[in-house]
Amino acid sequence: MKQDILIATVLVIMLLIFGYYNAQSQQVVSIQQAAELPQVVIINATSNETIDSCSQINETHKQDVCYLDIAKSQQNMLLCDKLKDFTLKISCYQIIAKEQKNQTVCTKIIVDYQRDKCYKDVAEAQQNPVICGSILFSDVREDCYKNINLTGIDQLVCEQLQTKELRNECREKIKSSNN
Repeated sequence: MKQDILIATVLVIMLLIFGYYNAQSQQVVSIQQAAELPQVVIINATSNETIDSCSQINETHKQDVCYLDIAKSQQNMLLCDKLKDFTLKISCYQIIAKEQKNQTVCTKIIVDYQRDKCYKDVAEAQQNPVICGSILFSDVREDCYKNINLTGIDQLVCEQLQTKELRNECREKIKSSNN
């Protein structure tokens, strides 16, 4: 009898967990999918009317897409805060940080790896190697250095890179920029 109750309890817990994760997985949208979503366009509307129109949308995902579109077009980081979908929110901050070339926007991203990718985008947009130095994940940091102009950078930065290939490439960039 106790064993039957235990088995039934375990099954109920597993069903609850499966239902929760299944519901969650249906709401997550990748950054690439966000870029492919249809854009919400409201013609001849003021900013407040457009934002108000988003707040009137009942379906969470469509409302998030509406806010994301306005945030991108107005470069308004505060609208990113309204997004409920975590992935769309990160995407929103990354887009605005890159467009504004503003690394402080990246600090709103709580996932370290995504924040580092945001810093990389800003460093590339600014062509500023100093920002690359604040990136925690070595693969993102190295990719950052690889994609920017290293004029005026200290040779010591090259020595901190993990792979020999990137160290040599860094040294060559510095050498050619100094000539």
